[in-house]
Amino acid sequence: MKPGHIILILIFGFSTLTSLSQAQTLEKEFRKLIAEGRTDEARTLILETKSDSPDLCLFIQGMLSEDADASLKYYNQLLREYPESNFGDFTLMLKAQLAYARGLYRSSLSLLEGLLENYEETPLREKSNYWMGLCHQALGKADSAAIYFKRAQANSQNSETYSLAESSLKTLRDTENKSNETGPLYHIQVGAFSVQDNALNRKAFFERRGYKVTFSQKTRNGTLLYLVWLGSFNTRDEARAFGESLKRKAIIKDYSLVSEQ
Repeated sequence: MKPGHIILILIFGFSTLTSLSQAQTLEKEFRKLIAEGRTDEARTLILETKSDSPDLCLFIQGMLSEDADASLKYYNQLLREYPESNFGDFTLMLKAQLAYARGLYRSSLSLLEGLLENYEETPLREKSNYWMGLCHQALGKADSAAIYFKRAQANSQNSETYSLAESSLKTLRDTENKSNETGPLYHIQVGAFSVQDNALNRKAFFERRGYKVTFSQKTRNGTLLYLVWLGSFNTRDEARAFGESLKRKAIIKDYSLVSEQ
């Protein structure tokens, strides 16, 4: 079950709210609890109340769905039919996280930018900046990633987002220091695709088998290619030995060596 779904399991067993003001109060408190990650309190609130708000019901159905495509269907319906919903910003955040999980980093960035542009008072501002940092990091833009991680730390040193951003900044620093000390890292390339879904399927194939996979992009002759790399080695000889071992196991037929410059 996806993180956050557990707080919503008994949604249809709640007692009834009898007025619009009560529904608005529920939604406001529910937003606050989700934003702060206070899942136990959110669970208690959900068990004690019921909302007839259609946008909240779509939001909950999306969170409860085990399948990402089903979740997206509910989220898209919510945004399309209830553009003024109190859960619009949370819905965009969840869509952005699903896009990130699929390796669609640019799509995730676009959703997060829309969230910040259209919801100036959202409590998800720091979290959005953190996820934008992750997207830039995944795209190989370390400098941009660092900027967004620092923005995520702007208002509080005690939040979970602050700690996550600090950890990500440390990773960036460590990677830069290691690169300076050891030179470029080497990988074996096991796929170059013009269609992103094909690259993601290739990436998932190796991840299911426990291999460390790097998803990269490169423009060649005006065409954007999605690259799938395995392993991370300090020397070409180490990378080549790894590639040959995979060929002997019949896991791959061929490969090429690449380095991070």
